[in-house]
Amino acid sequence: METNQIDKSLEELMRKALLLSFKICYTELTPNKHYFTVREGLTEAEENKAFGWCDGLMHKYYNKMSNSRCSISEMINFDLEQFEKSVIEDIEYFKEILTRISAPVILTSEEMTRRGYIGY
Repeated sequence: METNQIDKSLEELMRKALLLSFKICYTELTPNKHYFTVREGLTEAEENKAFGWCDGLMHKYYNKMSNSRCSISEMINFDLEQFEKSVIEDIEYFKEILTRISAPVILTSEEMTRRGYIGY
């Protein structure tokens, strides 16, 4: 498999993990579908994993390693296939979590106004 194909499939996997993590981390969306209310009740491990993706830490880590913005030893020890495998494992973990929790709800403009937010 060519490097571009690996990058493309990894990019798609990372995007999928990111979108799933948003569904885990937030319970409500604004009418224009911006994430709004942070979910409570997750375990510390679930929070750490999901917010690591939501906050962009996993993308930042990958960009740092793939662009050689790290030490030589980190660059040598970085295994792209292992990283891709861990992304796949995270996706499966997120899917398992989502079977136990509800998906985010899209709030109506009326609900946002009732809560005191103006302009929705």
